[in-house]
Amino acid sequence: MKKLILASGWLLAAAGLAQAADMPLKALLPPPVFNWTGFYVGADIGAAWGSSTTSSPLANDPGCFVTIIPCYGAGTAADINSHSAQSQSSSSVLGGFEAGYNLQLGYFVVGGETDIGFYRLRGSSLASVPFTGFPVPAGGTAPTYSNDVSSTWSFTARGRLGFTPMADLLVYGTGGVAVANLSHQAQFIEGVFPGTSLGTEGSISSATVTGAVYGGGVEWALTNNWLVKAEYLHVEFGSVTGAASPVIITGAVSGSVFTHSASLNADILRFGVDYKF
Repeated sequence: MKKLILASGWLLAAAGLAQAADMPLKALLPPPVFNWTGFYVGADIGAAWGSSTTSSPLANDPGCFVTIIPCYGAGTAADINSHSAQSQSSSSVLGGFEAGYNLQLGYFVVGGETDIGFYRLRGSSLASVPFTGFPVPAGGTAPTYSNDVSSTWSFTARGRLGFTPMADLLVYGTGGVAVANLSHQAQFIEGVFPGTSLGTEGSISSATVTGAVYGGGVEWALTNNWLVKAEYLHVEFGSVTGAASPVIITGAVSGSVFTHSASLNADILRFGVDYKF
């Protein structure tokens, strides 16, 4: 009986020593290291701030002053060109979806991402200024120039290059190509004052434009599959130019012709959640 109790004690002591020896070994084992390599998809939300410029140069047909075609004089045309060039600002909530792939190379991560975003950037401007030498009396109206620039969606395809100061934290830069829809509405109304010819003109143009995008962000791995990020992008969408549009003077098509164009840039700040496969 004594031998049995003694043997049991030795077994328990040996088990305790083995468990105690195993504890420091486990404590020394490093935790699993996150790997950024893989495909991912996700969604984002944020805000966009737009800055647009419009240009509406007016040119006279060479036959204006040798025929009976009505046209604006050089001084009036210079006034119109000066006041029709304007700038607009806009802002909007933004939301969209993204997909991409990362490849980890040591502390560095390279990859590519595409995204589509939806917003409503719309900026308007209006100027009302008399022609030089044609003051507007009480009850009259000065010439007015108005512009409206808008965009509702954009698509980007970008490369990404970053590094990992911590295994689960990625700091990156990004750049590539941006595509967006861009619309421009312009209107000129000569107004009512002594000497007016009641000229009017309007133009609507729209196109899908291509430009450049660049920026950067930070991304954090919450788990092996779920990632969150904050990102800033600057986008230069390019410009849209409408067809030549003549001014209607006293009910007739004149030889004074506008060519309207508009460009749009945007700054985007957004936050996203991605699922990594």
